[in-house]
Amino acid sequence: MELVDADQLPEDYGGTGQHTIATMKNNIPSGMIRIASKLLSFRIHDSYVFRLDKGEEVDIIVYTRGTYGASLSIYDQHKEKIITGVDVIHKGRENMENEMPTQERLNKSRISGPLNLKIKAETMSGRKSQTFLLVFNVYSQH
Repeated sequence: MELVDADQLPEDYGGTGQHTIATMKNNIPSGMIRIASKLLSFRIHDSYVFRLDKGEEVDIIVYTRGTYGASLSIYDQHKEKIITGVDVIHKGRENMENEMPTQERLNKSRISGPLNLKIKAETMSGRKSQTFLLVFNVYSQH
């Protein structure tokens, strides 16, 4: 254990920390069937298309430490806006690695498939590159 303390590494990976399956059971919301993520890193704008299958619904959460912020919108495959301009900007200080990133949920209620969702992000100001982590929590549709 040269690079990591033993208690920070799960026991199923040779450490003394909580087993990965136990951690997942304690932290994954009930009914979630898969999780996907995409890292967007841009100065002006970027986008990503996420496929949501029939019988699925999704929550989309964004994490960032970007202090310039971005406005994120979601479109369907027909280029119709589903969600318009959710502003996500880090509320903490710039370049603070030990600080938790700002988290924002893009949708107020789950989006149901089947759909191709295009998430479009545009900077709010500045020309400095920023990073935004998109997390897609997918559930079985009831």
